[in-house]
Amino acid sequence: MTTTDIDTRARFSVVSYGYSASRWMAFTLASQPEVFVAHGTYALDSIMEGDAEAERNQGKAGDRLDSLTRGRTDLQLKNYTLTELYRLYQQDYPQKKAYGNVHTFVPRELFYKPDFDHMAPKVFHLVREPFAFITSHTSGVKQAEAVPELKAHYQRFFDLFCERFPHIRECNWFDPISLEQKAFLVSCYTLFNLAQDIRRYGKQMTTVRMEELTSDSRALADACERITGLNYDQTALEAFIHAGALNLHRKQRDTELCAYDTWQTWQQEAFRWVLSQELYNYLGDLGYPLPDLKFRYLVFD
Repeated sequence: MTTTDIDTRARFSVVSYGYSASRWMAFTLASQPEVFVAHGTYALDSIMEGDAEAERNQGKAGDRLDSLTRGRTDLQLKNYTLTELYRLYQQDYPQKKAYGNVHTFVPRELFYKPDFDHMAPKVFHLVREPFAFITSHTSGVKQAEAVPELKAHYQRFFDLFCERFPHIRECNWFDPISLEQKAFLVSCYTLFNLAQDIRRYGKQMTTVRMEELTSDSRALADACERITGLNYDQTALEAFIHAGALNLHRKQRDTELCAYDTWQTWQQEAFRWVLSQELYNYLGDLGYPLPDLKFRYLVFD
């Protein structure tokens, strides 16, 4: 198979920092039988040979570690060039008309690829309301403590955070051994990185909002069709919405405190000391009704 062969097919990548119903989104895209979709660093065929309903039932049963364990089956996927990656897709599923991935990359990882301009996939950015994102991400970091490799991963990430934001360590509430603080601060740092990516690459991506996709079948159909270039059955997509989330994202939004004014004082201060006003405004420009906050830094990159 040659690069020319690959270039005859539509390519897309839905980038995301996770905790935004990305696996659910991958299954909805794959509901069009002419589309190949990979998700994250799961096995390449996890969506094509997977069962959304079985995963939904697994989540209802209380197993939320799937994305933290099986979801890290093939970390090598991030190291392939895009040419290599899309060649793998097409070799395994040669009859599809569109090939792509969801949450295999965060924006900077995709745009750093040396062959990005040559392969030129359509790029869509899947995002979630920032306070709900942090709440969900914090929960995920805590759960990762049960997985030694991930526990070490988030500890390294936390150490990087402390190096990047030394002023946080000077706060009288800071406790370097608190799992609650580590999980929350790492999540704020993730949002900081997301906001940086919006700043750098926003004009090269089309933003799609999780909350709209998981509640409006017309918006979901429109997004799927823009991403793949193919037609979707809105009735089938409506069924995906009514069936509910795979990893309980929508349920969590109803049962956990996600709004800024529900956070503890140290959480509010940490949030305002990690993000800058400039980067926060980028998040507001996505259309979310964010509270008017004052940040320690006007610009901090």
